[in-house]
Order: sequence, then C-alpha cells, then structure tokens
Amino acid sequence: MLNAKKNTNWLTHFLFAHTPRQTFPDGRPLYAYKMNDATYASLRNLCDWIQERLFSDQKLPGNSELNIARRCPSFLEQQIESREQELQGRHDAEEKWPESAGIIGFLPGIDVKRRYLPLNPVFRSVRCAPFVAAHLSLQGIVPTESLIHELQLLRVFDRDWFDNVYAIALTLGLAHRPLES
Repeated sequence: MLNAKKNTNWLTHFLFAHTPRQTFPDGRPLYAYKMNDATYASLRNLCDWIQERLFSDQKLPGNSELNIARRCPSFLEQQIESREQELQGRHDAEEKWPESAGIIGFLPGIDVKRRYLPLNPVFRSVRCAPFVAAHLSLQGIVPTESLIHELQLLRVFDRDWFDNVYAIALTLGLAHRPLES
C-alpha cells in the first residue's frame, strides 16, 4: 500500500511544478511552450477536472472549457463540425484514407452521431479515431498494441484533426462525469 504522506508530497511537487507562475502573453505557462494548442487544451481541461476533485471549494473560471461543455455542449459540438470541414478541405476524396478494423470494433462505445454511419466506411476510421481514443481514456480501457499502432497511423494521417477533436471529445466526456467519482 502506498504511503499517504508520500502521495501528498508527490502531489505537492506536481502542483508546484505545474503552477503557472510565469506565463506567456497568451496565458500559457512556460512548461507548455513546446505543446501544440490541442495538447495544451487537453492537459488544461484534464487539470481543471482534477482540480475540481482535489479542491472542491475552488470554483473553475466561468470561461473554462469544462464549464462551457457542461453549460453549452453545442458550442464544442460546433467546433467538431468546423474541424471536420477543415479535415475534408485538407484531404481529397480520391486520396487513400487509412482504415482500421480496431477502431470500427469500438464504435458501439461512442456517441451514435460520432460513428459517422452514413459515410463510406473508407472515411470513417479517421473521423472516429479521436472519439474512440477519448472513449478508451475515459473508460480506463487499455488498448492492445495493434490498436495503439492503428491510432498512431490514423493520427499521422491528419494530426490537426485527431489532436483537436480528441481534446474536445475528452472535455465533453469529462464534463459529463459526476463530481462524486
């Protein structure tokens, strides 16, 4: 069993190391300067979610994406639609889109509208991958090595789509988790 005092020390060191004492003009802490916007967004939203559980007496700012996802999820849903249009703009229908049987196998676990059922199956794996990755993260499912490899290949096809939509899907999922958990 882990020592409670040791856990508290680890938590103290983690929070101290990640406190935004010095920031860039956009508000991003110095430790995040090498992260792309989507990676920073997922980290920030995850930290907001953790903060709610650790420091229940401290409210998140009203403009926190986690709060926005709770109050107005349609705002984030619109961002997904916008990102999808950008994805379509970057890739031609004649282009070879990667497919993944592993991703398709996890579709029952994600929202029906994010399964992209009306689309040709050739275009579905890329679109569904960030939602499946968020589902795996939120449910604590450890993916197989082959699924990890497939997710990596799908991410490489369009990193901007995957990273940004994964951050949004993770935020929406965290927003719907009960505070007691």
